[in-house]
Amino acid sequence: MEPLQQVVNVQADNSHPPLMGLIHLIAWSIFILAIVFGIKFMKRLNQQDERMKKFENKNLIEELKKEEENLK
Repeated sequence: MEPLQQVVNVQADNSHPPLMGLIHLIAWSIFILAIVFGIKFMKRLNQQDERMKKFENKNLIEELKKEEENLK
């Protein structure tokens, strides 16, 4: 048997430089954080909407008219 005469590529088919992994890690981290903060923001907006629904059902003008009628 003859010894191997060619250079063995340790990375095989991977043509990405070593920093590509770090860049992917940072990008995915930012993406996941954006999703988490987006979900938290949507929950906060939903809570505010629920609070506003309590006051939305009350018609302030009609209540003031009723109070004026009761005072007369």
